[in-house]
Amino acid sequence: MRQVAIIGLTGGIGTGKSTASAYLKKKGFAVIDADAIARRIVEPGKPLVKILAESFGMHILRQDGSLERKALASIVFQDRKQKKRLDSLMHGAIIEIIDQQINEYQNGSHAGILIDAPLLFETKLDQKCDRIWLITAETETRIARVCARDQMSREEVQERIKSQMEDAEKRKLADVIIDNSGSHQELVKKLDQVLKQEGCEPL
Repeated sequence: MRQVAIIGLTGGIGTGKSTASAYLKKKGFAVIDADAIARRIVEPGKPLVKILAESFGMHILRQDGSLERKALASIVFQDRKQKKRLDSLMHGAIIEIIDQQINEYQNGSHAGILIDAPLLFETKLDQKCDRIWLITAETETRIARVCARDQMSREEVQERIKSQMEDAEKRKLADVIIDNSGSHQELVKKLDQVLKQEGCEPL
């Protein structure tokens, strides 16, 4: 029998999903970070790194054997077939670890289990969740945030946004929608309201 609720937290690039996740962790949630898992499974020496190099070319690796993310991104975000190929290699390994972490956290004393995943719907992780919370933001705000954070061009950010499921589709599938077009303080206030409404305030 499930001991705590599983919340799926998702949102496209630049919406501030990671900021929301960090705040919810402070509020007592056990956070399962899909992006962090994705980074961990491609650390130097991991089996998946060799598979990726064989699939996309040795130029996606640095001299120390680590993954050159920008080189890989330049391939997959301009070619949907290549992105689909990358996703098929990555997602199985990520989901396996997420399942392990859910089991570990299931009986703990947490406000809830939060699966922080930008591709929550695409990977069907939403099916593991009791509730889905979607972080959104205005497109221009998202572009400005990512350009400043990652030193990417406007065109590069637009390509990333286009490669992800549209917000309109995510809205149809989400239980809670949180607009993060404003300040950090405004986001915190909205998250506190959602915690109260959803009945998962800090223990």
